[in-house]
Amino acid sequence: IERPTGGDVYSVTDAMRRGDQIRALINRLSALATPEAELEINRLLGLPALYKLKHLLEATRHELKQRRRESEFRFLSPLEVAQVLANQAPASIADLAALALDILDDIARDIRQGNDDGFRAFWNIENKQRTSPREENLCRDALLTRLRTRLDPLGVDCQPEADYANDKRADIRLSYQTRFGLPIEIKRDSNVSLWSALRDQLIGQYAIEPRAYDHGIYLVLWFGGEGMPRATDGGKKPRSPEELRTRLEAQLDPLEQRRIFIRVLDVSWPA
Repeated sequence: IERPTGGDVYSVTDAMRRGDQIRALINRLSALATPEAELEINRLLGLPALYKLKHLLEATRHELKQRRRESEFRFLSPLEVAQVLANQAPASIADLAALALDILDDIARDIRQGNDDGFRAFWNIENKQRTSPREENLCRDALLTRLRTRLDPLGVDCQPEADYANDKRADIRLSYQTRFGLPIEIKRDSNVSLWSALRDQLIGQYAIEPRAYDHGIYLVLWFGGEGMPRATDGGKKPRSPEELRTRLEAQLDPLEQRRIFIRVLDVSWPA
């Protein structure tokens, strides 16, 4: 939006006409229902000059997502149904998320109950004793190794530091062919953004990627709760992985709960 040059000023009628033109262009973006249109809406939302149109842009983005889901919906083929029932290759982003969650739950059991003491991979150790939790990137790498062992045979690619819009990077992205891409954001229980990253990062930056279809996994590493930042929901510090998961899930609205999933992986050192 530019002002006229040469000292001219807009009349009220000119301003109204331009406002109508801008709204018409935004409505055209909504009608396109394409990933590119959604990215453009997100770009416009970040422009300070359009802050007065924020509610219109947000409503348009919501309508666009609905149109995309409707236009892209299709029934699974018999082969894809068979793959889902056999717990093989994912047939949709929801199926990929369900597969990832099932494997993460399996990894969680291995870490606590396996004979390899899997929790040790998440700690700095000297003389066979813990000294401190490992940094998040090293914890991610340890988890990535376990994920790849299970997902590679199914053709699901696991990559760290995946690129997203505005040069943002999710900790892990699971992708199947070029059809689906599921972001996983990882935080230690002591991370200062523990309570905010679910919405600010996973939902606001990664799940909006076209191939994610608003899906994502927020994975917290539970080291015992020491150093955990103050909870933003007004409650006391969670005392268990289960309580932390419940409190984080309470941040999601009913629609988000169908697409954004929380897991708290207990990697604490046994008493």
